Amino acid sequence: VHSQENEVDIYEDEIGSYLLELTSQDLSATDSVEVTKMLHMISDLERLSDHAVNIAESASEMHTKKLSFSSAASHELKVLISAIGEIIDLACDCMKSNSIETAKKVEPLEEVIDRLQSRIKSNHIERLQNNYRFQIIVKNKLEERGHRFVTGFLSSIKLPPDIKMTVDVDPLDIL
Repeated sequence: VHSQENEVDIYEDEIGSYLLELTSQDLSATDSVEVTKMLHMISDLERLSDHAVNIAESASEMHTKKLSFSSAASHELKVLISAIGEIIDLACDCMKSNSIETAKKVEPLEEVIDRLQSRIKSNHIERLQNNYRFQIIVKNKLEERGHRFVTGFLSSIKLPPDIKMTVDVDPLDIL
C-alpha cells in the first residue's frame, strides 16, 4: 500500500503539472472544464490512496495488538465498504460515459455514506460506553527480570473469550 501510495503521489504531481501547463494554453470552454475536472479527479484519487495508507496502518496496529472488531462493528464496516465500492463504481462509470444520469446517482449515495459513517461512530461510542476498561500499571527497577516475571504471570492467566488483555511495555501515553 505504501509503495503504491508513493506512486500515486508521483502520478498526481506529474499529471497535475501537465494539466496546469495545459491551462496556460488557449483552451476552449469545454476543454477548460475537462481539465478542471481532471485536476479534481487526480486530487481525489490521491486522497483515496492516503486513506488506504491510514487503513493499512490501523489494520497493522490492530494485528500487532491482537485487536478485533466486534461482530456488530464488522457488519457495519461491511455495509460501509459495500456502499463505498458502489459509489466508486458509479463515479468511474460516470467519468467513462460522461453521463449526467449516472452522476445524479452519486450524490444521494454520498449522503447515505455520510449518514452511515455518523451512525457507525455513534454505535462505536455506545459500545465503548457499555464496556469496562481497566489499567494495571506495573513499575519496577528490575527491567528485563521484571518484564519476564510480569510476562510469565500474565501468560498463566486464562481469560474468558469475551475479555481481551493488551500489554504495553513502556507506554508513551496512558489513557
